[in-house]
Amino acid sequence: MTDTLTIRCFGQLTELLGGDKLVMPIVSDSDELLRSLINKYPFLLTTKFIVSIDRKVIRTKTQLTSESEIAIMPPFSGG
Repeated sequence: MTDTLTIRCFGQLTELLGGDKLVMPIVSDSDELLRSLINKYPFLLTTKFIVSIDRKVIRTKTQLTSESEIAIMPPFSGG
């Protein structure tokens, strides 16, 4: 087990964040992850994006482990 989280980035977030992966210190849940991301990248406050954990889009606080598969991406559109 490591003490970091790897976050995959997609779409415009790849450009905005400077790459397709971020590595951050481990946090316990998705709320803490969002706070850490916004603290490090304040422009995310005004950027629309969704978070998925273990390939499921999350809408509520979700526990994380170093093994969690985390992704941030632009919202889906279309039909």
